[in-house]
Amino acid sequence: MHERRSGFAKPEIPRFPADGLLENLLQRLRAAVGAETADVLFLSCESGHFESGIFDGLPDNCGSALRLPAGDDLAVRIAAAEGPMIIEDAPDDIRQSPTLKGRQKFLAGASLRSGNRVIWMLLLGATQHRHFNESDLLMVELAADRIAATLESASVRECCSQAQDLLADERKRLEMLLGINNSLVSKLNIRELFAAISESLRRVTRHNYSQIVLLDRKCNQLKVAAVDFPNGKGLIREGLVVPHQGSPAGFVFTSRKPLLIRRLQRDEFPSGITDCLLSEGVRSICLAPLVRHERMLGVLSIGSAQEDGFTQEDLGVMNQVAGQVAIAIENALAFEQIEELNRRLSKEKQFLEEELRAEGLSNEIVGASQALTDVLNQVQTVAGTNATVLVIGETGTGKELIARAVHQLSGRRDGPFIKLNCAAIPAALLESELFGHAKGAFTGAVRQQLGRLELADGGTLFLDEIGELPLELQPKLLRVLQDRKFERLGEARTVSINVRLVAATNRNLTQMVQRGEFRSDLYYRLNVFPVLMPPLRERKEDIPPLVRYFAEKFSRQMQKHVPVIAPAAMNTLITWHWPGNIRELENVVERAVILSSGPVLELASLQGSGISERGREGPGTLEHAEREHILRVIKESSGVIGTPLGAAARLDLKRTTLYAKMKKLGISREHGLNRQSMA
Repeated sequence: MHERRSGFAKPEIPRFPADGLLENLLQRLRAAVGAETADVLFLSCESGHFESGIFDGLPDNCGSALRLPAGDDLAVRIAAAEGPMIIEDAPDDIRQSPTLKGRQKFLAGASLRSGNRVIWMLLLGATQHRHFNESDLLMVELAADRIAATLESASVRECCSQAQDLLADERKRLEMLLGINNSLVSKLNIRELFAAISESLRRVTRHNYSQIVLLDRKCNQLKVAAVDFPNGKGLIREGLVVPHQGSPAGFVFTSRKPLLIRRLQRDEFPSGITDCLLSEGVRSICLAPLVRHERMLGVLSIGSAQEDGFTQEDLGVMNQVAGQVAIAIENALAFEQIEELNRRLSKEKQFLEEELRAEGLSNEIVGASQALTDVLNQVQTVAGTNATVLVIGETGTGKELIARAVHQLSGRRDGPFIKLNCAAIPAALLESELFGHAKGAFTGAVRQQLGRLELADGGTLFLDEIGELPLELQPKLLRVLQDRKFERLGEARTVSINVRLVAATNRNLTQMVQRGEFRSDLYYRLNVFPVLMPPLRERKEDIPPLVRYFAEKFSRQMQKHVPVIAPAAMNTLITWHWPGNIRELENVVERAVILSSGPVLELASLQGSGISERGREGPGTLEHAEREHILRVIKESSGVIGTPLGAAARLDLKRTTLYAKMKKLGISREHGLNRQSMA
């Protein structure tokens, strides 16, 4: 027999077994003791009452709608009794129940226990013509033990079944976590990582969409980094900004706590992202924060088209998954940063190597003329600021050296100095070269490429030949000057940079603005601090030190003794008007060093270069004819090079090819425009 002790318990008890054994016991007991009704009452956790009629399979005459409060005097008496007891005068509320139908006056009751817990109660009812006796109580006690054992056995079977279901669910969760863990090891790309995570989540939790929202620390905005929404309309997409306030993901990011939204409502989350979710048919969401080392990375979420689509168990699973995903996200972000740094370093190395080859052994500014001194004073004044500098001067006057001087004298000297010649790159590629491009932005874009602007972040960007920048790119450069922001080609993400711009041109930008070839607003932004580079013909006192500098430079390179410059040769060089400026002088001296065989650099060694003793171009050479032809076409084109009616088109040359020829011949646009006066 089960031990009788007072006290009730409120466990979760399974439904009544459907094998018919209890119905048979109740019927036989009722017949044996002559009772009209036999009722098994179950202690409900929800109501706190003993309730009958809740077990499946009981015949109508064995069940009832009786409700007996656990604290009722009758219930307390039965629970406290050592065994079955007889109640000779049933309370009025019991007598009026559907079971007794107002006729039964006598009751026999017994508590049914599991261990020492009162979980069930047995009540038998009889009319006033039938009195229960001691032998009836013995029968009730035996039946009560059998009924309690039957119910306890059913409870154990139900608990085992529930435990098996829980184990199966737990096995699925562990398999999912293992799959995600394998993804963490093998995936370093966020999109690939998320695809694997989403596939694992679908095997455990039914949902219509999933997404990862990450914090973009450059702009302090939450953005959708990856989304899996097979049947979506495209309203939830990568790069979409998620507000910190008024959005489910923003709430979780701020609170750092998981969130289960059983019914998504705009009143609770008033934001555009909520409107997008509702328009996509999302009605419930399960979200978990992505936290790593106390650092908030973002939010992982799944959504369902059904209200109450997720449970607290699902939220717990999501929180477990988020813990692992946070590790993977941190690794993926670190990998992306390393990749970007590698690309940046590779590009910077390439540019530095190109610059070293172009600069030779030194980039010192040679000369002490008043005109050059005035320029250097201007450089000293503006270098300490972040103002944009526009260097204006003819081809070959040393505009790049001035740009470098601005950089070296500024607080950005330890940052990169990146240059880009706008005339040397085809217009179709200039945007990609300047602003960079995303992977897949165009045919052949097999990987992301950083533009010169990003490479110059923290330093100085030198844009040579700024007048050749196509009109369609000028608004984008203007935005960089105004907001320090831009987008890579083929990418919606905004990139913020800290860069100083130094531009150079040999064109008259004022006239270009008047002709509609250059934006006036960009011109005003560039012309904050103009520096006018004097041509070499206005710095004749600088020619002797320049000649000596170049002679020493090329002699070292060619492993020759430095020749002495004959006075006659020096005088010829000083009197020449140098249309190609310092670049032309450098080429002339280099050729002279090559041709010199003795200790003295004689002007006679330069006769083949097209320069005579009078400082004029020598006629009759192919190079001279080509030079004259190009100058004439430039003059006829009013100095325009790259348009469909410009000099390049008339000569049937690419714009970059024509500029290369002009550089080789030591001529510029101004030479063509001033051709008559220089003849």
